[in-house]
Amino acid sequence: MLVALVINHAGYRGGGADDWHYLEAARCAAAHHGLCVPESHWWARFPLVAPMAALLALGGESRVMVGLVPLLYAALALVLFTLLVERRFGRAEAIVAGVLLATLPSIALVLLQPNVDTAELAFVLGALLLIEAAARSRRRREALLGGALLGLAILTRPSALAWLPIAALAVAALPKLGRLAAPAALGLALAFGAEMAAYWLWLGDPLHSWRLSLGHTSIPSAELPPGFRSARGPLFNPDYIAAWRPAMGKHVHWTIDPLLNLLANPAMGTLLIAALLLLALKRPSPREAQGRALLWLLGAAILYFGAITYAFAIDPKPRMFLPVGAIGATIIAVQAVAMWRAGSRAIAAVVGLVTVGMNLAYLATVPDLNGLEPAAAAWARELGPTLAVDDASRRFLTLVPGVQALPVDPPGARRYMIVALGRCEEVERFRAGWRIERREVVTTAGGEQASLCLFGR
Repeated sequence: MLVALVINHAGYRGGGADDWHYLEAARCAAAHHGLCVPESHWWARFPLVAPMAALLALGGESRVMVGLVPLLYAALALVLFTLLVERRFGRAEAIVAGVLLATLPSIALVLLQPNVDTAELAFVLGALLLIEAAARSRRRREALLGGALLGLAILTRPSALAWLPIAALAVAALPKLGRLAAPAALGLALAFGAEMAAYWLWLGDPLHSWRLSLGHTSIPSAELPPGFRSARGPLFNPDYIAAWRPAMGKHVHWTIDPLLNLLANPAMGTLLIAALLLLALKRPSPREAQGRALLWLLGAAILYFGAITYAFAIDPKPRMFLPVGAIGATIIAVQAVAMWRAGSRAIAAVVGLVTVGMNLAYLATVPDLNGLEPAAAAWARELGPTLAVDDASRRFLTLVPGVQALPVDPPGARRYMIVALGRCEEVERFRAGWRIERREVVTTAGGEQASLCLFGR
């Protein structure tokens, strides 16, 4: 994780990313002593927003304070994941799996960026660890706590509901889990009930957060075609599944496009392909305990992917599939260690090292916009009220002193400070009638470029 942070420590990004909404929610909560009515489904993610607001209230607004909560959630997820793999498969497997997950770009790129992805993963892993402990000790209290943590994961992001049918199948197939189902379900209900009671006492609407989540499809998305409309909601809706913009531009048929684009995406695809390769080279046997465990993990990954992609019809970006990435890391680790011990050391080493190497190489290609902030602060101080920004640039630079006070898209503005993910000359809006007065550029090891542009006329 430290290596990933050194290579790319971008943190808050802004622009069109979700972290802007989480920061705005935390700002509001910090300013109103925590009593800030959620305006959108982003604002209702209290396991992320509440601790962020507390830190902003205590320590002021800075990149350190904004990035601390997501970093703690990511670290917690990695610790819980390593413990879970060690308990089930062994220490060597846990170390390898931990390294693979820590360098997975879908996690490494958001270590300091406000997000619910790693928070949800941490709660799910905590729930699994407690359920696994309850299955060994036969203590129902641990199952109760595990159910409560799963409930917290769902309240963090309702897409975690995908785990409920998977859990039901596990209970049906494994009799020893049957006696844990009732206390786990009680814990789940208690988590839901606590949130509903809080909203009922506060707003008189116990389902407020669920209404926000169900209504998020009315919010325009750049990932859907302009003017996209569907006669019904996204659940089991092929219109939504087909309409999402393929992240990697791969388009064959809506039924397989999500999988093709996930495998082609370097943020997670490299790890998943490596896991599938090792499964093909060393097929797990259902007659062995380790083989059965791997097949269960593979089945859970397939069901989770299917639920998110086809049942919920959510935009199938890699960040939605961190549990699938964790399963992929586990499969690689278990298979690679087994092959190493069986004498196939070259294959195991090559697959592991290439996967980690390609993940780290990808991290180095993602621009870190932090390098633009000193120039933005200087321009804001120097040019003051004569300088304007567009909404996206205001979000990118919201942590820069002075930028929040700049006018956003005012009529008749003669100077604009714009963040461009590319060259200043490529900003379509300012090609005609504008000149580039100044620019600041950051370039990654892979040649990717981001620019801070001062346009005048």
